[in-house]
Amino acid sequence: MLNLETIYRIQIQKSVDLLRTHPKTLYSQRVIVTKLQVLGKSLSHSSLNKAYKGATNVVENNKRLTTNTLRAIVTGLAQIVKSELNMVYDEKDHEYKLDEQDKDWCPLIIQSDPTTLSENTLKIYRDGRLPIPEKAAYISQAHKEVIMFGTRLNQFSRYFSERNEAEYKKHIIAALKRGVNFYCYLLDPNQQSSKFYFDDLARVSPKEKNSIEVIQTVIKDLKALQASFLSEGYKGKLHLYSYNHLPTYYLLALDPDTINGKMQISHYLYGVSRSNCPVFSFEKQSEPDLFRKYYNSFKELKKEARSIKD
Repeated sequence: MLNLETIYRIQIQKSVDLLRTHPKTLYSQRVIVTKLQVLGKSLSHSSLNKAYKGATNVVENNKRLTTNTLRAIVTGLAQIVKSELNMVYDEKDHEYKLDEQDKDWCPLIIQSDPTTLSENTLKIYRDGRLPIPEKAAYISQAHKEVIMFGTRLNQFSRYFSERNEAEYKKHIIAALKRGVNFYCYLLDPNQQSSKFYFDDLARVSPKEKNSIEVIQTVIKDLKALQASFLSEGYKGKLHLYSYNHLPTYYLLALDPDTINGKMQISHYLYGVSRSNCPVFSFEKQSEPDLFRKYYNSFKELKKEARSIKD
């Protein structure tokens, strides 16, 4: 029976060989090391080379590569192969095989340019909401999913009914056709806390007084849009949810569970219209801690969200 270190060594060899010879990758070991670094695996080129050749007593920073370290390398390599080639490792046959069960897979290329590893992607849009073309272009970068967590999502709804289709709608449809799923969260209009929230906002912005009615209209319009997309048979779907928490920010996230996750956040400022609140944009690779904090917050907020159905 093979010991654990030998099993890891075999998988490392299989992974590296596949990434070096597959026609869609053809990566050098240096590129593979960089991709592992992007995934948070601290490893030198010489150490991967020795691990690949079977030396499990590789020294890295004057320490042996432990079994846990080898496991981390194996995990990182498997993530690269799955993300870029949709292949998973069969431990019985010691071979990578196409993941035929993952019907929604689309390639996500992990960056390999070492000069961009520390690139700061944090941007501040001080004037508030992005222009429609910029927002459409941003959403078009999604590979798997788009999450919109807001208060009324009125602008999102109106973009489909009041703007030229070429400005916004065609980009959303193109994403749906690629298999991108949209998850939209808005405030539950039937909760007392929602009425309290908008009554308080109306003290400084009288137009907020009718926000409950606005949300009800938005839900009706988005459900009609959802039905329209469904009838077209798009690979991706529009999912609608309502939540019962006092809103504190708007969140737009692209592929948050992947290494290529992107996010935009706009905190609601009392007395400032939502469209004028500054927007912070950043990416998971260069701002992992910031990304994690907001994503964890969102996951708490959505825990009791309810699917909006007929």
